[in-house]
Amino acid sequence: MLDWLFMQWNWVYLPIILLSYIVFGFSGFGTTLIAAPWLSLYMPLNQIIPMIVILDAIASIKNWYQLQSSVEYHQVRQLFPFMSLGAGLGIYLLATRPPMLLLLFMAIFCISYSLYQLFKKPISHPSSRSYLHIPIGLFGGLFGALFGSGGFLYALYLQQKLPNKLQIQSTQSVLISLSTSLRLILCLLMGLYSLPLLGLVILLIPSMLCGVYIGKKITAKMSLSRFNQFIYILVLCSGISLLIRYLAVG
Repeated sequence: MLDWLFMQWNWVYLPIILLSYIVFGFSGFGTTLIAAPWLSLYMPLNQIIPMIVILDAIASIKNWYQLQSSVEYHQVRQLFPFMSLGAGLGIYLLATRPPMLLLLFMAIFCISYSLYQLFKKPISHPSSRSYLHIPIGLFGGLFGALFGSGGFLYALYLQQKLPNKLQIQSTQSVLISLSTSLRLILCLLMGLYSLPLLGLVILLIPSMLCGVYIGKKITAKMSLSRFNQFIYILVLCSGISLLIRYLAVG
């Protein structure tokens, strides 16, 4: 195990994880889209995704515990059943057919929706549409299972439903905790974890915790409108990243 860690370890992992979890600290998502492209230069993807799943689970459960008094569990109860269905469908598609068309759809959606939100006139009240939790839950679970990046949909939905960023962050933490826990179970069932990989995760936990702490400090100084703008910019960057990935593979 120690020999494997010595061979696999690279000090560049620390700033990559730190930066990824600074973003996670004030957005609640985005680690896979930020960390995976850089980590893939040094280690295989089938090790990166399971590693990030554990780190995401720890970070989101920690946020859930710290912010539990602000969680809007009504939103969680609405989204979770459809999120589970979407995750099940995602695993099925992942096992039976190439998901590249869905990747393109996700990229186009991210880019178009974030541009719309960044340049539209601000709305002073949350959306009253009662059915949005169905497609958001389904596609969030689907994209999370297929690409490890469904959290942006929950963030977009909660921004329309909740009045302040603390409620958005805390409720997002619950949804990400549930999503990553499901993915963690699937990774375990598929035998994707080894003792050396778990050792690498342990070495990266301090960097992850520092990143989350810094991200929260940054968020505390943001207004809700600035916070929302950042989320939309991050979603736009995610969409561009996904489009580049699609074009590179396709």
